[in-house]
Amino acid sequence: MQTATEEMALLYKAVRRTLSRIDQSVGAADAFQEVAIPEKSASAYRIDVWAEETLHSAFQTRGKKRVCVGEESPLSRAELEACDEFVASDALDGSTWLKMGLWGNWAVVVAVVENKPIPSIRTAAVGMFDAMSVPRVLCANREIDGAFEGAVHYMPRLSSATEIAGARIACSANKPSRIRLYLEKFGAQFDTLGLFLNISGAPAVMRVLTGHVDAVFSQSRGYDFAPAAFVAEQAGAYVRSWDGKPLQYREALLDPSVLHTWMVAATPELGRELASILA
Repeated sequence: MQTATEEMALLYKAVRRTLSRIDQSVGAADAFQEVAIPEKSASAYRIDVWAEETLHSAFQTRGKKRVCVGEESPLSRAELEACDEFVASDALDGSTWLKMGLWGNWAVVVAVVENKPIPSIRTAAVGMFDAMSVPRVLCANREIDGAFEGAVHYMPRLSSATEIAGARIACSANKPSRIRLYLEKFGAQFDTLGLFLNISGAPAVMRVLTGHVDAVFSQSRGYDFAPAAFVAEQAGAYVRSWDGKPLQYREALLDPSVLHTWMVAATPELGRELASILA
């Protein structure tokens, strides 16, 4: 079995390789052609499929083929629970944003999830291009404190915001009805915010760690938040569900048909006030 450091290195390289594949493929004529995903009775962009193939290939080498599940290659809960561990990913979180040319609003996320002996995420990684178009990948393992960028310990720049008034808050929502619901929950407090942004889940979490956003919240599927939220929590961010409970990462990744509430905040004080609004 790989050590924690070795597994983080594997995820780091896999995510970097996937970011490169997306970067090289985004200009292809058929990149955003829709293809059918029979297992989901839905469709995806071809670039989503390319990204997932690239990411999952990293876990099918070295004589060990791991069970991989992704947004474009779903497996049933029973199939996943039958494994000792599985790899869960969203190899291109935010492809709709990418299609619109919003380069900093998509990410690659992946997690190695144990069913036994400890049912939880063991290692996770999230990667995206920063404002200077430089690929950045953060990894974390439950056995080691903090997050890492390659072999370097990552020092987050979490803000010191402790209250909603004046805070820079992001949500992840793609439907007007969902945004309307969030506005109703905030009520009059919405006008006290310093900034309110709509950003794809994983990129928004990364912006909490870089200090550009004070908190992010949403209600979404496990692929969309669990790996990034795990990395953020290991890095020192306050991570909870809307009712203030710790996130159940494995449960969220076992059943992607269920929406889960989540938030990532720079400080516990801000997170608790945000939870009081959203609950």
